[in-house]
Amino acid sequence: MVKTGLPLQSALGSETGRRRRSTRVLLTLPVVISGIDENGRPFETDGETISVNKHGARIRVKHLLRCTEVRITIRSQQRSQQARVVYVDETHESEYGIELEKPENFWGVYFPPADWESPGMQQSEESRRDVDHATKIEGS
Repeated sequence: MVKTGLPLQSALGSETGRRRRSTRVLLTLPVVISGIDENGRPFETDGETISVNKHGARIRVKHLLRCTEVRITIRSQQRSQQARVVYVDETHESEYGIELEKPENFWGVYFPPADWESPGMQQSEESRRDVDHATKIEGS
């Protein structure tokens, strides 16, 4: 079961003024990271998420990642997705930023921030509300 995490940062940028694509949520999940290292050898290592968002995560792993493409698997859900290593934390050498190949609620957050919703989902919810509202008016 996935716990609902705490929002870490809104989608509005922080110190740089850049706009973040989706809100970060503090959430620790056990994960497995696998890929091909710089010597062409396959590897697999245990890790955990530190914070997640619709587009990726900050992760902590035991293996030094010297590659750009990895596969992340959530152990408890047996869900996997390809990702790119986009950030290496030089102050915490075992922490990395990854970007998911397909932005989604891959992490299984029960009540995700509003900016995690896809535009199609938001439109269908609005359409459903309009239909419900019209039904109530007709039935009045």
